[in-house]
Order: sequence, then structure tokens, then C-alpha cells
Amino acid sequence: MSTQQQGPALGSSPRPFLMKRREYVFPPGLPHNLLFYLFRLFRPGEPIPLFTYLAEKYGEAAHYKLGRQHFVFLNHPDYIREVLVVRNQSFIKERTGRRMKILVGNGLITSEGKFHKTQRALSQPAFHRQRIAHYRETTVEHALRSRESWRDGQTVELSAAMMQLALGMVAKTRIDTDLAGGVA
Repeated sequence: MSTQQQGPALGSSPRPFLMKRREYVFPPGLPHNLLFYLFRLFRPGEPIPLFTYLAEKYGEAAHYKLGRQHFVFLNHPDYIREVLVVRNQSFIKERTGRRMKILVGNGLITSEGKFHKTQRALSQPAFHRQRIAHYRETTVEHALRSRESWRDGQTVELSAAMMQLALGMVAKTRIDTDLAGGVA
């Protein structure tokens, strides 16, 4: 995420990356531009090794640059909540999020501001604790069904299988439709 405007740093406790006279001091992080590390330590399109490295080496918050763009990686639930819930108006979603609107529209994941707040309020009942228990049961049922359909030695296109599994679970939990026959 990038900041829309400069404001105080996350959290209320003193941290080494707090604001100093309107000049943002980034948390510790990669000493070189991320491009320097590509193919040496990290591969394009595989962010998990990068995030794992940042979390293990720098902890709660880390900084890196990609080209001219600065990024702050947050690895603490309080900081993530601060950005996504408490001060969400102070942050704009990344270019990727804005580009996603072209593909998926202006929904809960891609929207911001007042529209996002409205979308979130509309979806809130779906996340009530009683419904979560039902989702758990459905998830286990669908996962077991998928596992039972695989055979020892079979090659499975994991990305497609997980997409089908997720779609089946969403269809069952949201609109009570079973897609056991598959999806075209």
C-alpha cells in the first residue's frame, strides 16, 4: 500500500520508523532495490519467499523499493488492522488493486472510501460467527471430496483444482448450490 498523504506512523508505541518533521523514515529493510535481488534471492511472481525473508529478518515492518516506488511490508496484526480498518481513509490501494477493478468491478475487495464502507456493511452478515461454523463444515466436506477424487500417482493442476474447490465452497455457502459436477 502507498500512503495517500503523509501522516503519523502506525501504532501508538515509539518505533524507529516514526514521522520526523514531516519526513517519513521508513522501517529497516532491504539495503538495495528489489530489482538487485531478482533471480539471486527472489523470483518474480513468487512473493511468498520475499515476504518470509522480510518477516524473519526485519520482524513487524520492513521497507523495500521496487524501481522508484517504496513499499512497507507489515507483519503484525495490529499494524495491518491500523491500515485496513482504523486509518483506511489515509491509504490508497496499490496500482494492482486499481487495475483489478477493470476485471472484477468495484466490489468489496477493490472499492475504497464510502462505497467500500457500504459494501462492507452489506457483506457483514455473511461473516457472523454462526455462519462461520457452517462454512467450516462445508470447507472440510469439499476438501475431503476433492482429496477422494485424486488417485495415487495422478498429476493434478493444483491451481485449477484449488480454484474449483474454492468456487464450490463459495457456491455452497453463499447460494446453497452444489457444483460437485464441476465447472466449465
